[in-house]
Amino acid sequence: DVTAQDDKGVWLDRPGRPHLAAGAGDVAPETAGALFADFSRPLVNGNNMTAFSGRLAGPSVTTDNDSGAWVENAGLLQLIVREGDAAPGIDAIFSETLETYAMNALGHTIIDSSLIGATVTPANDRAIWVHDDSGDMRMVLREGDAIEVQPSDIRTISSYMLTFFRSGGQDGKKEILNDAGQLVVTLGFTDGSSGIFITTV
Repeated sequence: DVTAQDDKGVWLDRPGRPHLAAGAGDVAPETAGALFADFSRPLVNGNNMTAFSGRLAGPSVTTDNDSGAWVENAGLLQLIVREGDAAPGIDAIFSETLETYAMNALGHTIIDSSLIGATVTPANDRAIWVHDDSGDMRMVLREGDAIEVQPSDIRTISSYMLTFFRSGGQDGKKEILNDAGQLVVTLGFTDGSSGIFITTV
């Protein structure tokens, strides 16, 4: 009975009870009836939460709103962010790239995003966000931001790199986010310099 429309899913192996978190062809929460079509980069933490990126399909879905990221906890599936949503706190809209990169045991999920909008340029069209267990979405850093590398040494971010996909520390993967909310990220600057930095999300 499997077809090309429902042949994918994200499963979570809760002790003694394998659980389907999301399946292709299922209605995606908080999307006005859009259906899951595909999934990528699932993460899991030690408290049996999972987060993943996904693609959507359906009559109301266009190329401007067909991607997003979700988190599942204790059987409740919640939309973190969807392409086409307004980015909180800045004059921009979330665009196609919405990738889940890291999740810690507290349920903090790191999202790498692309941005579009009237004030968005190639110099500031990517940003890193954190979604926390209370449902808040906050920007961690953005291309074009100025940061103080050391006293009186201000540099502008031209690029960043999140190196590893990391879950809750129980899966053996290399870590970029710990349970203290510290994120490790590689930053490049407009003066050609670069470095590895820690920021608290």
